[in-house]
Amino acid sequence: MIWQDRSNIWNKFKKPIEVTAWLFILLSMVIIWRLPIILEARRQIIILLFFIAAYVSLVYYWLHPRFGSVSWLNYSITTLNVFFVGWAYYLFAPYGLNLDIIWVVVVILAGIMYNWIATLLAVILSSMAYILVMYFQIGLNYSFILQSGLHLGVFAVSGFISNILAEIVRQQIRDTNRRNRSLSFLLGISQTITTSLDLEKTLPLLAEQIARGIPATFCRISLLEKDNKSLRIFGVYPLRALSGWETGLQQTYPIDQLYWHSQVVASGQTMVLRQDDVLTALDEQELKALFFKEIKSACLVPLISKGETYGVISVGEARRWERESFTKEKFDLLQTLAVQVAMVVQTARLHQAVQKKAEQLEVLNEAARAIGSTIEMDALLEMIYQQVSRIISADTYFVVVYLPEENCLDLNVVINDGVRYPPQIIPADEGPFGIVGKTKQPLLIGKLSDHQTSADSDAIRLGNEQSYESWLGVPMIAGGEFMGMIVVTSYQANVFNEQDQALLLNIANQAAIAVDNAKHHASVEERARCDSLTGVYNHGYFIQCLEDELDICQEAGKSLSLIMLDIDLFKDYNDHYGHVIGDEVLRLTVQAITTHIKATDSVGRWGGEEFGVLLSGATTDQALQVAERIRLTLLELPLKTETGLPLVKPTVSQGIATFPLHCETSNQLVICADQALYQAKDAGRDQIKISQDKVKQ
Repeated sequence: MIWQDRSNIWNKFKKPIEVTAWLFILLSMVIIWRLPIILEARRQIIILLFFIAAYVSLVYYWLHPRFGSVSWLNYSITTLNVFFVGWAYYLFAPYGLNLDIIWVVVVILAGIMYNWIATLLAVILSSMAYILVMYFQIGLNYSFILQSGLHLGVFAVSGFISNILAEIVRQQIRDTNRRNRSLSFLLGISQTITTSLDLEKTLPLLAEQIARGIPATFCRISLLEKDNKSLRIFGVYPLRALSGWETGLQQTYPIDQLYWHSQVVASGQTMVLRQDDVLTALDEQELKALFFKEIKSACLVPLISKGETYGVISVGEARRWERESFTKEKFDLLQTLAVQVAMVVQTARLHQAVQKKAEQLEVLNEAARAIGSTIEMDALLEMIYQQVSRIISADTYFVVVYLPEENCLDLNVVINDGVRYPPQIIPADEGPFGIVGKTKQPLLIGKLSDHQTSADSDAIRLGNEQSYESWLGVPMIAGGEFMGMIVVTSYQANVFNEQDQALLLNIANQAAIAVDNAKHHASVEERARCDSLTGVYNHGYFIQCLEDELDICQEAGKSLSLIMLDIDLFKDYNDHYGHVIGDEVLRLTVQAITTHIKATDSVGRWGGEEFGVLLSGATTDQALQVAERIRLTLLELPLKTETGLPLVKPTVSQGIATFPLHCETSNQLVICADQALYQAKDAGRDQIKISQDKVKQ
């Protein structure tokens, strides 16, 4: 690996060094023709350049392509580099050319391209060559000693720094290569995992990939049986033939006879075993069952997903620990692989469980289709009850919707012994209903009378006065939000089981999505019915509410009052202060109205600055009281300009009509209230008038 790293560095620097060498040769040829040197010296320099050219060609075009970056070649190149630099230095020095930098370059190249031995060799040889050349040039004197020492120091520092920098680069290359191999390995594992959920096909392929990718002598993947008392071999792969060893594929071994495997399963911890260590050596039984005689070390990794242990990956190594140990890198890689394998095992087993319940799921799918056939809330809740009653037999059925604004539970559908009871509202923390709502988890109680601490007596007597014993409730959750719950009860103890709970939970999951859609649908419809500025009903829907409410009151023999309200001189606010203030007046007027009406009453924007207030069951006197409160509240509104200056408080004119006192139809009720409104305006505004006569037929 180290020589491979150096080869990579050589490949990166090869072209620049080659180009530099040829440029040096060409530049030297130009220089010797320009320098006023004697013929003999020029001949010697040409010979030197010829040898350098031959040397460069030999190294770059024959030796390195054939032998690569081997140690003997690197040392030879370093030595020849120093030799040629010394020769050139000797020939060019008399002409004032300072080639000291080339000595440093030779040392730096040795440090970067090779190892510290080649670097030390370059420093020593460069120093010796420099001393030798300088001795012949200037002789032995103080300047000679000073320059030699200085150059030796420069060579040594250059070699030291270049060697350190090169090692950093090599380490980065090694780390990058290692990460790339790990990522490529994990990618291959992921691709295998996603190809099939058939464990008998997938796990042998994974065992082979793990054995080759780690690498290790062999890999075995064993899974726990359903009883958690035995291990079955699903995947095994040896990198080489092992004497006296069988794969044991699909064989089952009692886990209590496999000491180390049972320890890994029980503890959930990865273990590394060494046969040369008495404390971690495999016993004969486990060695014979799952390993091989030549084993030197092993790593056992538990397969755990979401807190559940599914089996063990066993990786064995026949090479000595000193040569091939389970390093931290291998250790971490095996743990990462175990997580992926555990997930595929978990997914595959869940898939198998689903396939075994095909007939049951068909019933559930039919129920889901029925539930999804409507988005009207009342019809949907009735459909949920019908589908639940088909699958689970119970004495009482509850379909409950959570009301987050009030933090209450709306028991919308209550069927007891075939009798439908009126919807009821209970606190969200009431009895076992509250437990399901709080935990958002299914709750199965076999005998409710034994759990008085978790249920109020009122909460278990919603159908009739008889107390329930068996209680099963599951939450309806969509997008992480609690929508409500489905509850079945029985007067007998221990009627429901976990299978019933699973069935009910499946229906609840489908129902939750439908309830969520129905809520969104209702919200959209509600927005379509409302005026975008004030939030009250628009004209069309208010007329529909009026007609519907009048039919209800007529059937029940109750009165129905209508207040028609108009803001006095509203145009002045828009003309003098702008439409922003005008809009604020409209919103504050609606706020004053809604403050004094019940939840069962309705408010609609009749048009412009005119509003209708529908008071269900209210007499004329009661409507008059409401109108007066609205009028007084408007006088106290905090109306100001954008600069904070107070404005004149708005006043309203109101007309009141009551069914059946003043009219018999919805149109007549509107006409009577409208006539009273105009009487109030004619009387000077800020008035309340009541319709006097019944509309003539």
